[in-house]
Amino acid sequence: MSKNEPSQVDQTCKIFLASGSKVFLEGIQKILENESDMEISGETSNPDEVKRHIIQIKPGFLFFDNRTLHLNIHNLLNLITEKSPRPGLFYFVLTQKMNLTSQILFT
Repeated sequence: MSKNEPSQVDQTCKIFLASGSKVFLEGIQKILENESDMEISGETSNPDEVKRHIIQIKPGFLFFDNRTLHLNIHNLLNLITEKSPRPGLFYFVLTQKMNLTSQILFT
């Protein structure tokens, strides 16, 4: 690479999926499989594994199907900012009422 060429920075966004629904997990995987700048770096259907995986993987996006997991999202996000701080974390939460909550968490 010459001095005049911009360096290529890895812009791949790590995504973590959590749901007790195989249909939800497979659906999100199918939607994202052709996105070159996104990679599903972890998933679980076990609510007890969510915290550990997120702290280890350090994803930029979280997709939660909370209709099946029943996670305390507020406590989970507090733990993430405490154990694995990052400049911004985007998350989607699908709730029992079929509402979709999305926010960016800045630490």
